[in-house]
This record gives sequence, C-alpha cells and structure tokens, in this order.
Amino acid sequence: MSGFGGWCGNDDYDFDDNRGQKSFKSAKKKHKSPGVKKSRATKRSKAKGSASPDDSSQTFHDFLRVTKLPVPTATHSLKSTANNVIITVLDMTSSMGVWRDEIRKRAASLFDEAKKYLGSEDLELLFIAYGDARTDYNVVQVSQFGSDAKLDDYLASFTDCGGGGQGSETPELVAYYLATQVDLSTAQNVYTFFITDESGCDSVNSRDVLEWLGIKKFNPEYAKSKDLFNLLKRKMELYTILCETKNYPNQVGFINEWWHDIMGVERVLPLSDARRVIDVILGTMAKLTGQLDTFSKDLKQRQLPSPHGQVNVATVMTSISMVGKGTPSDPFTKKGAKQVKSLI
Repeated sequence: MSGFGGWCGNDDYDFDDNRGQKSFKSAKKKHKSPGVKKSRATKRSKAKGSASPDDSSQTFHDFLRVTKLPVPTATHSLKSTANNVIITVLDMTSSMGVWRDEIRKRAASLFDEAKKYLGSEDLELLFIAYGDARTDYNVVQVSQFGSDAKLDDYLASFTDCGGGGQGSETPELVAYYLATQVDLSTAQNVYTFFITDESGCDSVNSRDVLEWLGIKKFNPEYAKSKDLFNLLKRKMELYTILCETKNYPNQVGFINEWWHDIMGVERVLPLSDARRVIDVILGTMAKLTGQLDTFSKDLKQRQLPSPHGQVNVATVMTSISMVGKGTPSDPFTKKGAKQVKSLI
C-alpha cells in the first residue's frame, strides 16, 4: 500500500502521542490522491505555532474531506477472489468522534501485519461504513475488495454520519448486505469486525433494504437481527469491537447486552483506546490461528519502549481475552487466565 502506508508505525508513540500527528504529516505529504491541499484549519494551526489536543484529528478529517472522492454506496454486489479476507465495518456516526479518524489513519498497517498471521500473501480487505437508517444519509458505504494502493482512496471516500443519539444504529443493515450481496465462496478464511459504540435494532427494516441496498425482494428469513448475525457466524469469524467512547453512560448496560445477545459474549471485545483497534484485530486473528505468543512479543516490542507501553499492551490483551472461550486459552480457566496474565 502507498499513501496511507505512512501511518504504519504509529505504535512508536506513547499514550499521549497526540494521535500520531507526526506519522499523519508524513503520510499526507506522500499521498497522491487528486485535490489534496492545505486546509485553512491547517494554516491557522501553523500560524499559532501550537496545536490543541484535537487538532490532529481535525487536520486528518480535513485531509480526507478535500480529497473530493465520491462517497460509495451499497447498491452493488461484490465477489472476493482471495483465499483470505478481512472485512472491517466502521460506525461513522458522531458519537464515535475521534475513533473514526484514528482507525482510518492506522488501517494501512492491517494489510501487511495480517499477512504474517495468515501465512499468505493472498489477502483482500473490504471496508464498510455505516450510520443510522432512521436519521442519516449515506447510511451504508461499501468499498471494493482490494489489496493495493486503491485501499487508500476507499478509506478516504467514506463520509461521516450524524446518527440519532438514541444509543442504537443500524448495523443489521450491513449484516443483511454481507449475507446477500457479498460472494465469499472462494475464501477459506474470512474475518469480520464491526467497530461501534452503540447497539443495533432487533429486526431489519425491509424499506431500508430497498432504499439503501437497492434490493427489491426482501428475504423474510433475514428479518431478525439475531438470526442474521448467526448466519454470518457460520460463514466467517465474526466479532464486534465495542468502543468505550463514554457517550452513553446511562445506556452502556443495554448496549453491551444487545451485542452479547446477538454475537455471544466471547465475540464482543471491549476497548477504551481508539489507537488500539488495529492491534485488537490482529490480536484476535493471532489468537484464532494459535499465534498469541508471537503477537504478544510483537506488541511488546512496539509498545514497551514508550512511557505508557505497558498500559497499551494490557489494554489490547484484556480486550482479546474472551476470544477462543472454551479452548485452552480460555481466560475463564485457570490455565487460560495464567496464560493471559503472563502475556501482559
């Protein structure tokens, strides 16, 4: 990958790394997408000679905005041709705040790092963004499968959604799309991660399927969200990274319970640090492929030199501790708990 590849290595920064601004500037300078120019916000920041804690995210957001790429829709079907597929489904509503940009500017590292745990170069990535069909435009945004520099533009083309602020969005609409419009028949390994801070709805709205996915005939077998997600779990390794954005303190119990019911407790990965999302994805893959020791060593090598490296390592390892429940690495067994503790 090029362009966004400049964000690889953000883990060299500590807990207070100002959201990887140094790596962002490097990647921005290298990026070749048309229409990129310095924004007024960037000039103002430079004139002041200092940046507020949020300036790096604002600058990155402006960078994506001025690329002027068309926003993708979800009215097309897709077919993967690779043996290995990773699908990331990102909640783009406003409650996700800086998480949206933190994930996008670190996503480049996912492609190269994942190949190590898959033991293969035959890998395709698919990025999907979503909002709330009850309140938003651009409710489901789906890129194409890719494994080269085009992934840069796919990431940059996504636009933010507002959301309704009610503690739920419509991820079930994305699940319907994955179940009906994406052909993964040639893939041997498929890993899919929903990344959100909110729950979904218990059922799929047939009108939303027509309006946002362009599918005229609604399949009633996929009407219930739980049935739909259960279907996907039979086709792929399916997980939810539940982001602790602190925007819904009064509803956090309900949000957790909804995902636990839909996915199963072991498939819901709580996370409090926006910069660790890619690490959690890689750690999950490493654990599922029996390479947790290797992942832990890599993570420590990247993180421990920084002042808050121990915290970062603990955050990731705690998040993935539920992965593989019922296996020898199960954190609820004495052996599993000891193993996780030793890796932290």
